[in-house]
Amino acid sequence: ERGIYSYDTISYSNKIQESAYQIPIDKKAIDEVFVEQIMDRLDNQKQKIIVKMLSVGYNKTDVKRRLCISYYDLMKSIEKIKVVMINL
Repeated sequence: ERGIYSYDTISYSNKIQESAYQIPIDKKAIDEVFVEQIMDRLDNQKQKIIVKMLSVGYNKTDVKRRLCISYYDLMKSIEKIKVVMINL
């Protein structure tokens, strides 16, 4: 009952649901390439940091606090990022 399990052992013993922890490698790679393409097209360093933070899971409030920017400046930067994303 205790000890270290391999992923196969855990999924077959119903300790976790298999789909909950599987991340398709090709989807993750595509997401990373997409983020890199966005960052390559941005010229503002702060916007690049915002993209990176949002892509790893920070929410807008955390981004605003960590970068010490106003909500207005954050939303303005996100709008510029969205324009870049649309033009990809």
